[in-house]
Amino acid sequence: MSSHAAPSRSFRGLFANRSWMDRIYFLKSLLIWAAVRLLYHDLLEFRGLPICLSLPIVRGRNGFARVGSGARILGRLEIHFTDPTCRGSLEIGDGFHSENGVTLAPRGGRIEIGNNFFVGKDSLIQATSGSFVSIGNDVMFANMVTAVACNHSTASTATPMIRQPERGKGIRIGSDVWIAAHAVLTDGVEIGNGAVVAAGAVVTKNVTEFSIVAGVPAQQIGSRAKP
Repeated sequence: MSSHAAPSRSFRGLFANRSWMDRIYFLKSLLIWAAVRLLYHDLLEFRGLPICLSLPIVRGRNGFARVGSGARILGRLEIHFTDPTCRGSLEIGDGFHSENGVTLAPRGGRIEIGNNFFVGKDSLIQATSGSFVSIGNDVMFANMVTAVACNHSTASTATPMIRQPERGKGIRIGSDVWIAAHAVLTDGVEIGNGAVVAAGAVVTKNVTEFSIVAGVPAQQIGSRAKP
């Protein structure tokens, strides 16, 4: 009576029961991850991020980023350090939650974000050299919010505006603030603690604590404060 040996299963581990194409894609992912760590190890310091999360896309090399524990990056996140003359900085507290298509662009300036910050899809937060965006704790940005702490100079009519220098005063946002979808925060404004900015609003002046503002330009339409 003849016996037949059982099929060999010596090829175990991560590659077991995988096609050759799966193995190639797996190795390619490992190489990309290693290249990102090698190229940007001096720019990014991530603490407490689960290894399964996607790494952000970093554009430019003149900057530094730190992210606290418990971060969730769901989809594409871009970080821009594209100012060649000034070093940008990005500091984010614990509990950061980013949806797809978010861009954080210090670009030679500072972006400082507190704990438990939620930022929705396709939002942009940007500063420039000498400028900043400061965000407190427990703040929500809905989809497509824009907070840009810079403007092109328009003083000269002889020079195209695109070639004139950018300048910024900064944007300061308190804690427990809700910025609804498609809102725009212009350079130089301050948003007080507990305020609400309605969808589509364009904020061109300071918003006091617990105010509810709406419109273009944004005006106060209510208050969360007790009478």
